[in-house]
Amino acid sequence: MNVLRQIINVQDGQILIELPKDFQAKEVEIIIISVEREDTTRKQKYDFSDLVGKLQWNGDPLIEQRQIRNEWQ
Repeated sequence: MNVLRQIINVQDGQILIELPKDFQAKEVEIIIISVEREDTTRKQKYDFSDLVGKLQWNGDPLIEQRQIRNEWQ
């Protein structure tokens, strides 16, 4: 089974699918799924200032980090 995945722009309610020359099939199934892309230009960064001073940490953070990493080995 040959599989071809493309993201294609719709123009005037139509799409054009160009198949590679080595794609050989007599019958194909086409499934159309719209692609929703998040607009990253309008996304606001989270303001963490309301969390300042909320975490109470007892101990050495470097030692804790090394212990966590050693668990994965």
